[in-house]
Amino acid sequence: MPRLSCTRTLICASSALVTAIVTSELAHRRSARHVAPPRTTGSVAVLVLGYPTRRNGNVHPLQRWRIEIAARELSKYDNARLVISGGPTRGPVTEATTMAQLALDRGIDADRIDLEHDARSTWENVHLSLPHLRHHALVIIASDGLHAARARRYLLAQAPEFAGRVFVAELDRPFTKWWLKTPTAINELAATIRRTVASTVLLRSSMIDQRCPGLDGHQPGGVGEIFARACVEHRP
Repeated sequence: MPRLSCTRTLICASSALVTAIVTSELAHRRSARHVAPPRTTGSVAVLVLGYPTRRNGNVHPLQRWRIEIAARELSKYDNARLVISGGPTRGPVTEATTMAQLALDRGIDADRIDLEHDARSTWENVHLSLPHLRHHALVIIASDGLHAARARRYLLAQAPEFAGRVFVAELDRPFTKWWLKTPTAINELAATIRRTVASTVLLRSSMIDQRCPGLDGHQPGGVGEIFARACVEHRP
């Protein structure tokens, strides 16, 4: 009996893992819905969304993955620049600095890299990077599919003139990097739940009308990404 119970537990755990992997893969692909950017003779910006280093100061695998995605996009264009956004979320060294070094290690020229050192959220990644993006014909956002799609929505909310000019980076082959795709999908689900709850509370309390006079060029009310997202979804 103990051996049978152990086998059943192993089967259940394996089934749950496979389900999580498949579901996360589908979620990334459904959210990103990759459409190849149109050909352009203008300049291109590849925006990399920052991620914190490990608590011991070592590079996080998600940082490497995002730079890998960005490098793949950068290689498609001779006139592309890499914009890396991320502030000092853990320690004095910014996410942008750490990830820029990863880009240099991959052979990307330093003169093709622009850094934004103050962002502490996805909303701020987009908002504070706008000065680096406005003069480019195309913008490609480099992160996992779900995260990049959310950043694209934020960019279009903050700067509607980017419609038709901002795209999500091409995804990895199906089921590659599943050990990164699965936790990022879970994280995005949790973030969606938090934003939905916050949006509901703010909407019912009529705070949206009072504290969201506009989104162009300002982080609403000086609050964080959850409130900003609520403004994006529920502004009149």
